[in-house]
Amino acid sequence: MCLRQLANYRDHASGFRDAGFDLAALAVDEPVRSEAVRRENKLPFPILCDTRREVIEAWGIINHKEKGGIAEPAIFVLDRSRRVLFGSVDGEFSRVGAAALLEALRNHSSGANSPAPRRHFIIATLGDYWRAARGVMRFGVRSSR
Repeated sequence: MCLRQLANYRDHASGFRDAGFDLAALAVDEPVRSEAVRRENKLPFPILCDTRREVIEAWGIINHKEKGGIAEPAIFVLDRSRRVLFGSVDGEFSRVGAAALLEALRNHSSGANSPAPRRHFIIATLGDYWRAARGVMRFGVRSSR
């Protein structure tokens, strides 16, 4: 999970709620680890746990090269009938930001025709590396399966 990206969506969670959308994150981590991440980062949405990697495999977003298989960074917006309204499988250093996605969803809801939200470039900071190292110290390294 990219904590910076989760924090970006945390900061816009009320906007998504006001627009009629719920947020959830998906991780291959164990529930204890996901809940610790959720609490530590004050995320107002759940982190769903796909420890057997069934969902990320079915959705075609599994990265087999890392840690026994993790999810590629991705954003999916589903309507109430579970139809994908928007999907973006992102790169390690470029992601669709919460503000851009929220604006596109508001335009879509109002019937306005707008382009898909653009990705923005992400540069890892020392803080990102520190949080990753702290997570490894607290929870260990995932074993490959």
